[in-house]
Amino acid sequence: MFLSDLDCDTKLLLLAVHGVKVDDPKSFVKSLRREVPGVVLQAVDARFVAGREHAKLIAQQSWTASKRGVLSVKFDLDIVLRLACDSRIENALETVGLRSGVMDVVFIAVGHPDDINRLLIHLGTLGEVRDSLLRLTGSKESFLKKHHKITDLCLRSTVLKGDALPYILSEKAAIEMSCKR
Repeated sequence: MFLSDLDCDTKLLLLAVHGVKVDDPKSFVKSLRREVPGVVLQAVDARFVAGREHAKLIAQQSWTASKRGVLSVKFDLDIVLRLACDSRIENALETVGLRSGVMDVVFIAVGHPDDINRLLIHLGTLGEVRDSLLRLTGSKESFLKKHHKITDLCLRSTVLKGDALPYILSEKAAIEMSCKR
């Protein structure tokens, strides 16, 4: 679990849950949103999150765009578009969205701290909370590099030390979303 301030009365929650049973993805997310209506909530396939930093950067980008009034879609959909690095909603949902069955899910929630705490209690009942799903492992990095066509040369060409992939993917998302306008 990761909790961070976006501003004085707004928190960002990243929660990875293993073994979430999803019957119908649309109704699953809708029912979660009804639990705590004051929270912007998105649920995505954990395989497409290049670590905690990646999810945090994407949420911060969406938050900033929302605050500036430059979102062309709802805040929760913007998160999906940015995670998928795709400006087409249908493709993004198909790629990083939930599917029917049992899967590992990263929940990204933005809202008032009291609402986030209520949501956290509910989300913890959906499966086993596993912080390891928010780590960038070697196999996850290989998968995401191939999926997003990120070369080793690209990763070595940055001034960043350490894991550059989360930053490259968030920059790719920012470029994709800015070119959409």
